[in-house]
Amino acid sequence: MPVDFEHIDRFLREKDLHNPTLKVLIPDMNQYRTLAYQHKGEVEASRADDLFIRNRNRTLIVSQFDAFFEKALAEEVDLVITPEYSCPWDSVSKILRNNSLPENGSIWMIACESIKPKEFKEFIGNHNDYATMIFENEAYTDSENKFLDPIIYFFKSKSTVSDEYKDVLTFQFKTEPMGAEFEYEADNMQPGSTRYIIRNDVASISLITLICSESLSFNSRQRAQRALNFENMPYLILHAQLNFNPRSANFINYRTSMYNNMAESVIDLICLNWAIGSSINGNEIATSNSALYMKSSAVTENIDETRIQDNDKLGLHYHYWKDARAGIFVLNYSLELTLYENFKASQRSMSAQQNRARRGPKMLKIWKWNNDEFVDVNEIDNSELRDSCELIGDEFEYFLNDTIPAINRERLLSLSTGKIGSPKWTKPTENALFEMLNDEKSHRITLIQDPETRAYKDVLLSKYKSLVNRFEDPDNIPSDSNVTDLKNNCQVRYHSDELSYNVVGSSNIPACLVWAGDMPLSRVKQIKNDISKSINCENANKSKRILIWYIDGAMIKPEYDRSAPKIRDNSSKNPTSFKKMPNHDSH
Repeated sequence: MPVDFEHIDRFLREKDLHNPTLKVLIPDMNQYRTLAYQHKGEVEASRADDLFIRNRNRTLIVSQFDAFFEKALAEEVDLVITPEYSCPWDSVSKILRNNSLPENGSIWMIACESIKPKEFKEFIGNHNDYATMIFENEAYTDSENKFLDPIIYFFKSKSTVSDEYKDVLTFQFKTEPMGAEFEYEADNMQPGSTRYIIRNDVASISLITLICSESLSFNSRQRAQRALNFENMPYLILHAQLNFNPRSANFINYRTSMYNNMAESVIDLICLNWAIGSSINGNEIATSNSALYMKSSAVTENIDETRIQDNDKLGLHYHYWKDARAGIFVLNYSLELTLYENFKASQRSMSAQQNRARRGPKMLKIWKWNNDEFVDVNEIDNSELRDSCELIGDEFEYFLNDTIPAINRERLLSLSTGKIGSPKWTKPTENALFEMLNDEKSHRITLIQDPETRAYKDVLLSKYKSLVNRFEDPDNIPSDSNVTDLKNNCQVRYHSDELSYNVVGSSNIPACLVWAGDMPLSRVKQIKNDISKSINCENANKSKRILIWYIDGAMIKPEYDRSAPKIRDNSSKNPTSFKKMPNHDSH
């Protein structure tokens, strides 16, 4: 049976404490900073007498989390989050004993390794002097062969009897175990009975956390969840996971339903899973799908492309969720420690004139664990894409050039392979590679790690290879076309000032060549028409610089403009005048 959510207010009053004043929950125009740890490690799950789900390498993991908490304090972040079962209790004990706890206004949501009820009772007894502890009494029930799956909220609250601020630890235990996919939980987890709504006051943004499989029954329209009042209240929802299959329909139905039926942008969501390469009893996690979800016109109709480019470098990849008309920002599956800033879920405390466009998250820093410390990383490693291209062939030297922004690499691939769906195809919200449907599968070549779309991306890369191979043979350029200059030294060249051209020849005049593959002529003509309409120049003959190869049966055929110039064509605007394309690559 679904468990009701309860506001934190009553539990704090019972401890003589006011509600906290958390920056992330103030509905104003200020941005908040988040430190997210997409933890990587080996999980061991045991159902013997020493029942547990925890990290295997105890010494290493304690060192990593000690360094993680030091980073959280040094960066003065407003929100700290970790994935399910990640944090060792030794590290929690250490930050309590050292008073290394969040500053007033910050909140940490730390998901910990499993703990038995008896062990939890001992933990509270040993640390009760360091902070105020809030937890459900049922957690003390010492059930044989059972464990708890906890998260801990760390924050400060002001005393109701003095001006002193108290450190508060609020323990929330997973209420619904995983099913057959992770039977250790189904057999041995003791469910919790309380889930908290964290808020500053009745007018603030509220924060809740779903622990992995709790999303299976989470539905804002169910009676048990109506107290959340999603229709009228802004929320930040955290979803902490240790999950082999985070995109299973059952796991994502709650956000599909919520975002597809949400008109206003008042609910933001952060999902955090373990990094790829992690394993549970030797079974590897192949899909992380850690992501940020938000609904705002500034991440749909008016997306900031510079922000997309900057975020791509640091491993946060924008997708346009077409069905919900929302933005999904997916963390690179290999990322570990990330710092970003983002706009609040609501700015309703401000006047309309003060509101700022919610342009989506901005990555600030990333770190990688190396030699017993987290070290700064300037840019994500692109080796997985390089490895994929090398397996296909050696035609990708230009495509992999580091001077080409990831967003333009996606466009170059779209154009070269005929993934064109409209004259506005260059916009991320109109581009097939940036599009994400309700299944949340990523088609961006930049996130080649997605195993469920890997074959699709390999096909696109193979088509790109076929295109390069095709134009390298001058006999394949029709002699009656308007691109005969490409017979000599045709090369891929892509430029930010005209995204619908992808090659130049000996004359250095830009043109568009496409390998469409097996496709009906009617569709090929539509692609040619859409490309022509997207070309940003005044020349009436611009379609004459487009050549598309396609497969019809067993034949490779070219499609190009065979018509003679017309008297109404503006001959003063010949192809060499459209902007006189520069010789340098786009940056």
